[in-house]
Amino acid sequence: MRDTRAHGVEIRPVCVNHSRLDCTLERADGRLLAVRLGMQMVKKLSNARAAEVVAARAVGGPGTLGGGGRVPGLGLERRAALWAI
Repeated sequence: MRDTRAHGVEIRPVCVNHSRLDCTLERADGRLLAVRLGMQMVKKLSNARAAEVVAARAVGGPGTLGGGGRVPGLGLERRAALWAI
């Protein structure tokens, strides 16, 4: 990643509302592309759980994990899910 940044590529952090399992390319202001780190980069988050987060987000739309109540697919209350991630 250090070499990528040195070449002027924006590296965006893992985001529960935007990241997929793998790292992806996104449009960036003033640049052609930015790299969004994937959930696979989160230690102790299994691929299966990350896939559940992505699937739940697709069903619930943006902000699925930021809303109130339980987090679909994870069986956790919102605050516990945020701490787990």
